[in-house]
Amino acid sequence: MNNNSHNKELLQSFLNYLEYEKRSSKLTVSSYKTDLLHFLHFINEIQVEEIKEYLLKSVEIKGLPGGVVHMRRQFAKTFKGLKDFRETRIQLLTQTDLQKTMQLLNTISQKWG
Repeated sequence: MNNNSHNKELLQSFLNYLEYEKRSSKLTVSSYKTDLLHFLHFINEIQVEEIKEYLLKSVEIKGLPGGVVHMRRQFAKTFKGLKDFRETRIQLLTQTDLQKTMQLLNTISQKWG
């Protein structure tokens, strides 16, 4: 997800290429856009699920709250660059409760995934 804005820039660049250089039809460009957006969403969902697994393993090894605190650097790197993410980022990086952290990860997946 830290590549979210970069991925969207690449997507737009590719769509511009299709439209202006390849002279693809609007329907073709629209179909590519739909398919690629679905793919990016799928990739982002997988990434959040992996973070959840790492979080649970971290808590298993380090206990609470140490396991949650240990994941903060990973949270910061993974979700860097998301639009309008500041408040959620602060909550995520200051949270020590496992259930609340998991809820925040679910919110991230739904809102930015």
